Amino acid sequence: MRLDYIDLQTTSKTKYFKTYMLSSSNSRQATWVAIGQFSAFAIGVISPMILSRYFTKVDYGTYKQVMYVYNTMLIVFTFGLPKAYSYFIPRVHILQSKDVINKISRIFVILGLIFSLLLFFGASLISNVLNNPDIEDAVRWFSPTPLFLLPVMGLEGILVSYKKAKHIALFTFVTRLLTLLCTIVPVILFDGTYIHSIIGFDIASLVTCALSYYLKYLPTRGLSHERTEVSYKEIFSFSLPLLFASLWIMLFQSTNQFFVSRYYGNEVFAEFSNGFMDLPIIPMVINSVATVIAPIFAGLAVNNKGEIGPIWNSALSKTVKIIYPISMYCILFSGIVMTCLYGRQYADSGVFFSIKSIEGFFSVIPFYPILMAMGKTREYSRVHMIFAVVLIPIDYILVHFSAPVYSIGIAYVFCSLCKVFFQFKTVGRSLDYSISQLIPIKEILKILFISFLSTLIPFALLHVIAGVNEWILLLITGSLFFLGYYVLCWMTNLTYRDVILLNEKLKPILKFIP
Repeated sequence: MRLDYIDLQTTSKTKYFKTYMLSSSNSRQATWVAIGQFSAFAIGVISPMILSRYFTKVDYGTYKQVMYVYNTMLIVFTFGLPKAYSYFIPRVHILQSKDVINKISRIFVILGLIFSLLLFFGASLISNVLNNPDIEDAVRWFSPTPLFLLPVMGLEGILVSYKKAKHIALFTFVTRLLTLLCTIVPVILFDGTYIHSIIGFDIASLVTCALSYYLKYLPTRGLSHERTEVSYKEIFSFSLPLLFASLWIMLFQSTNQFFVSRYYGNEVFAEFSNGFMDLPIIPMVINSVATVIAPIFAGLAVNNKGEIGPIWNSALSKTVKIIYPISMYCILFSGIVMTCLYGRQYADSGVFFSIKSIEGFFSVIPFYPILMAMGKTREYSRVHMIFAVVLIPIDYILVHFSAPVYSIGIAYVFCSLCKVFFQFKTVGRSLDYSISQLIPIKEILKILFISFLSTLIPFALLHVIAGVNEWILLLITGSLFFLGYYVLCWMTNLTYRDVILLNEKLKPILKFIP
């Protein structure tokens, strides 16, 4: 994906940022980050595909609950610090950046130790809260993982700041592949249980931690070390508002999972957790863009605030072009996708997948890079707080009146839409832009219309060939959808040439791209 190249004005605080961090194309950095994100999510999907076929729904539900507990608490224990790398590194001398990395890394080690101890000694309480006695031993076996993985957090921010995104892609692929092998091999070859998969996860996390420490200091290796003026107080002053935002994000994201897990049982939770997810390419695109633009915005906010708006608009336009067609396909063909991923026993997960895919239409770009750069972290936190508080009573009422489990997913998506609207308003006020200036409305409507038209033929054909193997159905419907979308792009002059990044040897391919 291409992102517009912006040259920062040279000042005493930004000249090293310019020299070391803008020496190569932002487009190439975004591409490498996207490759890393794709490998992470692709490998991440393979694991549940395999484990859901080897475990019973009860055991698989327990395994997913352990991951739910970890991912929920992780939001709190990262303390907003992964974003601190992208914020402080562009603001200091290259020789002082190692000291910044050291300080933030020490905090991560302490937080990881506290997290691990809390899981180990709090396993019984977690078991009671989730109403699942099997999860107690599983959480204790999993407890070393936070100590190993928290210091890994923020590695992307370091490497992207120094245009080392290629290393992110390699690191992510290798470590995620190792995690996959360590979790599935004991099950496939040795008839292991979910406990053996968790132990494999611990081992992979230890290796991942060791590799991350090597890469953290790669950009500054061989340079002299200077003490930075950035203090622990400044780091926490930056991260605390993000911590509060993280707390509310954790509460918001975990509320629906908690209610489903506690009141609908392990088997329903297994179906819900498998289905209520984004297709990997969606977070891949969003996270890769966010990782690249975060340090750019942090640098621009010092002396060149006016350049932030055009970059934002350009990035939003490109992410919409990628995500909208995929989201439209996932909504209408969710049952096929879920059956292919997890087997026929999880066909009902398609309902949750359709609901979650709707979120892709409005959550196309993260807000934290621009709000962080503009010093609006409190506003960012406040929006998440409001809708986290709103979602809890909504879910409680739905459970109290025995509403269908999919209604909990609908409530989540509706609140997500409201959050996006209010965050857009905050960005507009910060940059003195109207929402219509920030959102390419005509282009979005065109992409939505073309995407919908592209589904008509494969959706009609689906009823004719419904008895065919699900993988063949996925191939046929997916091919017809994207072929129709390709033709309609040419007919409506919707171009993708600004999205595709090709080297000189591959430039002739451009004539085949709308």
